[in-house]
Amino acid sequence: MIPLNEDTLRQLLREHITENYDVTEIEEFEDETDREGRILSHRDSLRWRYEGRLARLIEVAPDRTDIHEEHAAILRVLEATSPQERLYHWTAESKTHRYFGVAASQYLVFVHSCAQSDARK
Repeated sequence: MIPLNEDTLRQLLREHITENYDVTEIEEFEDETDREGRILSHRDSLRWRYEGRLARLIEVAPDRTDIHEEHAAILRVLEATSPQERLYHWTAESKTHRYFGVAASQYLVFVHSCAQSDARK
């Protein structure tokens, strides 16, 4: 698989970020190791985190189906991701927003943003 680079990320983000921005970070996810020394794939680790978040959101905010669907969509993308596909976390900043998310070399898993004033807190 071809690694994700800034030019490719900018192509993937062109419909999501319309203002000028700087890509400040692109890092490949690392696999993790559990307490017994077993390797947990980066994809599975991220999927388990989002499964837990979705379960908790359904419990504490049952009426926020918009957020539930957003998390479910992320889980569908992760489920469709090949175990060989590497995932990358990235950050980009504009004058007004901080953007961050996860991507593979050919598609976005998710994009989140916050106002720069919120990011500095």
